[in-house]
Amino acid sequence: MRGFGRDVAVGLKEVCDIDVEVVQTDWSQCWSNNKIGPGMLDGHFHGCMTYTHAKGVRNRYLEFSKPILQLNKHAGVITRLNPDGTPVVKPSSNLKGVKVVDVVGWAPTQDGLAFVENRCDGRNRFSGYELIAPTFNTGNANDDALRTLLDGSADAVWIYADQAFNYKCPADGSKTAWNCTMWERLGTDFAYVSLEQSESEHSPYENSKLTKTSFARARRCAPPRAHWEDPHRYAPLCLRRNHAEHVTQVGWKRKAQRARRRERKLR
Repeated sequence: MRGFGRDVAVGLKEVCDIDVEVVQTDWSQCWSNNKIGPGMLDGHFHGCMTYTHAKGVRNRYLEFSKPILQLNKHAGVITRLNPDGTPVVKPSSNLKGVKVVDVVGWAPTQDGLAFVENRCDGRNRFSGYELIAPTFNTGNANDDALRTLLDGSADAVWIYADQAFNYKCPADGSKTAWNCTMWERLGTDFAYVSLEQSESEHSPYENSKLTKTSFARARRCAPPRAHWEDPHRYAPLCLRRNHAEHVTQVGWKRKAQRARRRERKLR
């Protein structure tokens, strides 16, 4: 098993008095339908990696570690476009009377929308909307939400601000686990009308999310980012996993380059 989250989790043994074993599971075993997943609840594992610490319901069930990335994972609102190219939901709308479909099991969570201010309307909070479940069940939550929007069952999607970009068809033509052709319709059949909404989050990707039974462990392992801020540890890890933006944003560019050269010599 490989990846940035795995590397950080395994590295926790350097700062916490624990042994870490990384296993694979379904997302729904950790969090699903606005409640803790059965795998986490039944103690099949102690924590789940790379979850967004959203405001609202997640904090009723879970304890989060400190963040391992910068706060740059924003939320947004997608709407359909009329034949003349105008949005069904205007950017100035406070969403009153609008049917909003949720991406089930994903952040931003349903209740997070109530924390968000519309910066195109004097920073008034969204209110008076109706949250609905997707009318499709293809096995991909983001596809299901967008399909629900495009067929007219909903007028907006509450979703990550970069989701449409991440779900574009790969340049090399490789197969995806989602309907990338549908997401390529961005700007033609649908568009974002609200972006850079961070009020729904406490912090971005976390190292793990833990149940209350692991509360003491969460506190003992609370400062993983502080430990990894040593450029000789964190910078090479970020650069190896193509997360250079989390290095340069905190002024580590030169230190990171030296650390990466040092790491290459050790290989």
